[in-house]
Amino acid sequence: MMIQMLILSFSRYGNHKLLLSAILGLSLALPSTALAQYIPPGGPPDNPGPSGTAGTRGGCRGEAGPALTLLAPLEPAGQTSSTRPTFAWFAPGSEAKPLQFKLYEYNANNQLNPQPVQTLELQSSPGMMQVSLPTNQPGLSVGRTYLWQVVMVCNPNHPSGDLIARSQIRVVEPSPSLARALAATPDRLMRSQLYARAGFWYDALGEALAAASDPKSRDLVSSLLEDLARLEESGPGPSARRSASLRQIAALQRQASARR
Repeated sequence: MMIQMLILSFSRYGNHKLLLSAILGLSLALPSTALAQYIPPGGPPDNPGPSGTAGTRGGCRGEAGPALTLLAPLEPAGQTSSTRPTFAWFAPGSEAKPLQFKLYEYNANNQLNPQPVQTLELQSSPGMMQVSLPTNQPGLSVGRTYLWQVVMVCNPNHPSGDLIARSQIRVVEPSPSLARALAATPDRLMRSQLYARAGFWYDALGEALAAASDPKSRDLVSSLLEDLARLEESGPGPSARRSASLRQIAALQRQASARR
């Protein structure tokens, strides 16, 4: 509630730097049990493009449950401060399938390079999956925007039946105030909260996932997904369906947390 009051108060006067400073200062004083509130970066996406999901809902066989879902914002593009961020998604179905992860880069003219800068051949594991760029390969570049795509191959002989999900990611230098707050915060769950409130989705989720040994980490992941679902639920049909999938995935995370 206090965070929301700060947002309303400072936004009214357009003092966004003061807003961020106040939020970061308050975040450091919050107990580690507090959950993050994701506040997306302002403005429209730099590269409106092919984001979203295509294919059969609920897995290759149309099983009940969430569809193939990237755990990332669609619009505006999610931000990261890392050149090797964590990409995460939910793989539907009850059996493993061939899966491709591809990363494309936009050039200086906001045009998408048709050749991927990274391709990983994986095997799906039903549930939440994550990947980071290999350390022996070049990382992302600060100031650039990328498109990442996950393809689940349902039947190699029928590519039209593949499940496809894609989204954009922007690499942004963190503000000095955020960098100072992060440097003073070794706890991953608190760092996740700082990133979330500063609009760095990928870093917020990555820190929460990296803290898997902490019993509170699953609740924090669920909280982030629920924030994202609320932001997208008022959109057109595809966004509303994705919002429902995000809520289902968040609920599954909370159920897993309760069983621990």
